[in-house]
Amino acid sequence: GGKGGGEDGDADDAGAGAASSQQSLDRLTDACAAVDALGDSVRSEMLAWFCNLIFAPYRHIFHPYGDGGSLERTEVRYTWLRQELKKYQARYAGVFPASWQMRCVLAIEFCKITRVHLVEILADASKGDRLQVAVLTHALVKTTDFEKEMHGLFGEAA
Repeated sequence: GGKGGGEDGDADDAGAGAASSQQSLDRLTDACAAVDALGDSVRSEMLAWFCNLIFAPYRHIFHPYGDGGSLERTEVRYTWLRQELKKYQARYAGVFPASWQMRCVLAIEFCKITRVHLVEILADASKGDRLQVAVLTHALVKTTDFEKEMHGLFGEAA
């Protein structure tokens, strides 16, 4: 006897999880339509919410005083964004209206956060006279390459 749990319940739970995830995406799509109708200020709030959601792990991993927050890891930051843009395309591309240009919004937000981090890292390194020319040069080259790549993807918008 029992209450009907067991393996079949586990399979149902897994199916419910996938359905629930799709329902969440559907609700987000519906919310975007409503937000679009409510105007720019509401859309800005929603974009800020979504960017905070996407960039919370980035802020944690690459915080200037954390393990990932070094000038040596600048190139890894850019790889992180490339991966996030691919994840966004796979999961959310059909959710947000194309007119919102979300991939560009995410790239711009990434650049704003990264700029603050790098300014802090450089200021801290220059105080202690720990700035290495080779590391700085490598970071600068990778940053210039990244800027060209983003310009190729988004043009003048980014």
